[in-house]
Amino acid sequence: RIEGAGYMSPIHDIEIHYKAPLRYGEAGVVRTSVAKNLPMRTVYRQQVYRAEDVLEDGTTGVASEPSAEGAATRDRREPQLREGATPLVDALVTVCVVERDTFKPVSLRRTFPDLYAKYAEIVEED
Repeated sequence: RIEGAGYMSPIHDIEIHYKAPLRYGEAGVVRTSVAKNLPMRTVYRQQVYRAEDVLEDGTTGVASEPSAEGAATRDRREPQLREGATPLVDALVTVCVVERDTFKPVSLRRTFPDLYAKYAEIVEED
């Protein structure tokens, strides 16, 4: 949707903390949430867990059938983690929206108000 409208969403900043390794051959699960929803930037939290730490209750968070608008719909429930599970990696990824041709930053709130409003509903903090 953003790219189709002539915009890009480049990474502006990354803060990453490696807490424990995921060894070769081990499966991992990445959980992504909206940590901050600002008019000119969005901060996503990305955490990596061992796949064995995710409880198998049918909640995958994986994209399902596309909606009428063409975007994939998602299971809105978070995957449940085993008690005591801690992230192996905890990162904050800050992105902005820019015009593709000029790289000029634009306001997500003004340019994509529906997306900005959805992020406001699910943001971790204000």
